[in-house]
Amino acid sequence: MTTWALSPQYKKSAIEKMFFYNDGKLISVEQGFRWATFKVESDERPLTDEELKNEDGYELGSIANDESWEMWDMIDGCWCEIQAENSNTTPEDVEAFETAWEENSYEGVEELGWSNDDTEYYYVGPLSLTNEDTGEEFLGEPDENVSVSGVPIATEEVEKPDPKVYLIKPLEKKSICWHIEMFRENADGSISWFNIDDHYRWGQGFVEEDMACNLPYEGEKQAHAKTDCGWGAELDDQHACWFEFSDDILEEEQEQIKKCYLEGDGNEEWERSGAAWLFDAEHNWQLEDDYLIIDAPYQVSLCEQDGTVVEENVKLRKLEPSKGWPF
Repeated sequence: MTTWALSPQYKKSAIEKMFFYNDGKLISVEQGFRWATFKVESDERPLTDEELKNEDGYELGSIANDESWEMWDMIDGCWCEIQAENSNTTPEDVEAFETAWEENSYEGVEELGWSNDDTEYYYVGPLSLTNEDTGEEFLGEPDENVSVSGVPIATEEVEKPDPKVYLIKPLEKKSICWHIEMFRENADGSISWFNIDDHYRWGQGFVEEDMACNLPYEGEKQAHAKTDCGWGAELDDQHACWFEFSDDILEEEQEQIKKCYLEGDGNEEWERSGAAWLFDAEHNWQLEDDYLIIDAPYQVSLCEQDGTVVEENVKLRKLEPSKGWPF
């Protein structure tokens, strides 16, 4: 039979959702990955052109011939959400689970009596299907609409009225962080990367009105906001900055990156630092993603683009317990 490989075309579009059971209580751990590949054997092509568009999400289960997709790789976990999945599970259960998971992953939660009884895998967004015997590739979205870093490319600009925005403001100091992800394509085809978590005493973030699905749920500990909408993050008074590097970046280069970001590049005429160094200086690093992380408590208000408040203290959605497996 033919071997078929299936991957998402966009980064951060592969999801692993694990279910942990403990005496009638249920907690899920949902992790997102930048890239993933699953494979299956089939004489028939497993997905049609229409299915590869994947407008509603695709669960990697069994196909028509009863063969199942098998995970080949899931690369670079980039987010993790832990939540209760039934009414028997208390906030205290979730908090204890989170602590054990952060400290010792599976072994930590198993020591508390939790067992991983089921795991589901999903892709969101357009997919790439490859016949590994012939090399033929089928795409849910044309290649020219996807950039090298795996993000959509705008194909046409249409003038639209300025949308309203949700303004998210922290209510306590030291509660906002600018998270930045940079990458570099090396001559040998490998990818190097570094991440920055730049913490500020005050600031604000925005979510466009038509992207209200990205607002936090009621009671969530963190809200995420964009950096390219609204009237500016107004980040003020940096108080901490943390760096994370891929293993291939040597200590000397790590220190140089830190110095350039925090103090400026002494070899450059303008000695730009911070965002100016990241986005305007001459180097071979590219932006992969950036966003704001705002810790609770925070206030969400719907505003016009000029700052006029339309609705203060927007009521956030409640996260309903899952009605799926197990019952």
